[in-house]
Amino acid sequence: MSGVIAPARITFTRSPRRTAGSSARRTAASRFEIKAELADVLFTPGAPRSRKIFERDAKGSVTGFLSRREERDVVFEREQ
Repeated sequence: MSGVIAPARITFTRSPRRTAGSSARRTAASRFEIKAELADVLFTPGAPRSRKIFERDAKGSVTGFLSRREERDVVFEREQ
């Protein structure tokens, strides 16, 4: 093995009642509920040390997000 990890794809969806995320890397149980802590900061109930922090450009469009766990960030960029 080369030690290279394939990029992850995470999709966020929002409906009037809830916001959810899903990861293409995980198993069938890949969907997870997320809730807003602040405008651009989301958390997964039951995962107290993990946050999803959205980044925006000057126009307010989402450009990516940080997956923060235990003060360590993994940067994800939005696909074009």
